[in-house]
Amino acid sequence: MTDREEKNWVVFCHLGGIVPFYLLNLIIPLFIWFTQKSKSDYIDNQGMEIINFQISLVIYGTGLLLLAFTVIGIPIAILGYIFLVAFNFISVIRGALKGTKGESFSYPLNLRLLK
Repeated sequence: MTDREEKNWVVFCHLGGIVPFYLLNLIIPLFIWFTQKSKSDYIDNQGMEIINFQISLVIYGTGLLLLAFTVIGIPIAILGYIFLVAFNFISVIRGALKGTKGESFSYPLNLRLLK
């Protein structure tokens, strides 16, 4: 695999997480990582980072959803969800920009569940 192909797959994997639909933000990067991880260590490492971040967002979003079932939690959950969508968008774009340069990107607030 060429250096350019490696970078492209990492960028596609990052950008796959930008989809705001619940769990789809996880499925696209997971598919790319699963199919391409054996071809490059860079794709494997960055893909795992991306998957961990998207799993973290799903966990945070589920927590907000559970919070919405309380009376005071509804406005907090709405604001929290808006924050999560914006945070995901900004983080994914930053990761994709680093990926175009061939640099590794570590997502903030990332739970490292896969190792």
